[in-house]
Amino acid sequence: MDRPRYILFAGVNGAGKSTLFKSGLWDRTSVSEAMPRVNSDEILASHGWEWEDRAAQLQAGREALALVRSCLDARTSFNQESTLTGHSIMKTIASARQRGFRVVLYYVGVGDPEIANRRIERRVEFGGHGVDPETVRRRARASLDNLVKAVPLCDEVFLFDNTYLLKPVARIACGDLVRYELENAGVSWPDEVMRRLIAADAWAGWQD
Repeated sequence: MDRPRYILFAGVNGAGKSTLFKSGLWDRTSVSEAMPRVNSDEILASHGWEWEDRAAQLQAGREALALVRSCLDARTSFNQESTLTGHSIMKTIASARQRGFRVVLYYVGVGDPEIANRRIERRVEFGGHGVDPETVRRRARASLDNLVKAVPLCDEVFLFDNTYLLKPVARIACGDLVRYELENAGVSWPDEVMRRLIAADAWAGWQD
């Protein structure tokens, strides 16, 4: 019997999670149109709520959490977008793993959180949702911290850099580095992640 899949698209606000999801740079055959998708921003928009409304944001978050719990309890494959910050998302990853899900993480990073902030500003100009710049700066570090913790919990991890143009940087499978495209990096955050994984003894698949 095939294992249910938990597919997570992660990265700080403005990094390009939705851009990656809509692209052809990942294995789209692993996601059917019927697969539940958990995205608080999309839930907010589906209700016609304003992104500035704090109460609406909280309600969208509650609905997203309820959908996650429902999928986990039913062992139903689903995909989710997350900034990968806070304790809740880490608990979700751990719970999915414990329940036998195949956990696949697609992480999008940028070289500087100000790049993400500028993209969010442009998004708001075109009617999209905004995020406080200081929140983005804080989440940028927290997201990378949780990425290092999440890698050992995943069956497969794909790293993408979207500092200038969305491109694949690395693939980690079953704790081993399968691919690391140095020429595609060009920024420091992927190297930082690799070195922190080694320092944490999370895996032994990458060497200088």
